[in-house]
Formats: sequence, C-alpha cells, structure tokens
Amino acid sequence: MVDFFKECLADISGEIPKTWKDVSWHNDACPSYEYNGWQIFIDHADPDKRELERPRFGVIVEANYGNQLNHDTPEFDSDDFQEVLEYVSTPAPVLVNKFGGLL
Repeated sequence: MVDFFKECLADISGEIPKTWKDVSWHNDACPSYEYNGWQIFIDHADPDKRELERPRFGVIVEANYGNQLNHDTPEFDSDDFQEVLEYVSTPAPVLVNKFGGLL
C-alpha cells in the first residue's frame, strides 16, 4: 500500500504545501492530508488505477471522516489540484451535533 500511496503523489509531491499534515491511513483507498479543517484525498493520476470512479481529488470536512451518517461524502471533487488549493484556503465549517456540541 505504501508504494501505491507514493504513486498517487509522485507527480504533485513538490506542490503539496508544507502546512498540510499527512493523515494517511493504510486502510484508505488513497493518501490524505489535513489542512484548515479539511481532509484532502489524493488518488492516483491514472483513473484506471483508482479504487473509486471519482475525480482524483476529494475534499471532506475533517470532522466528518469516518462519520457513518454521511459516508464521507466529498464536499468538493476535482481533477485540478489548483482548484483544490483554492477551495481549502477557506476554513471548513464548524460542525455541531443535534445537541449543540461540536463534532
């Protein structure tokens, strides 16, 4: 899995901001980073090597990761890394549960 994750990042590794924290988990389909309250998934550049039929980059609110209620539905999908950089430059919304507590 480590080699596959390296393949996913090979063409953009120098473009990933140093402020992004690597939060990749070996059970995930691809590597991911946390920044500004977002979790950014970076899949393989070759669509034929992706586990899911989605755009290469997927962004979710980090607090939603693993939340069974929304199944990690992406807030934003794109095949353009510059669009992802722009999207995550704005902080993610703060999520609260039905009792008013933070998620």
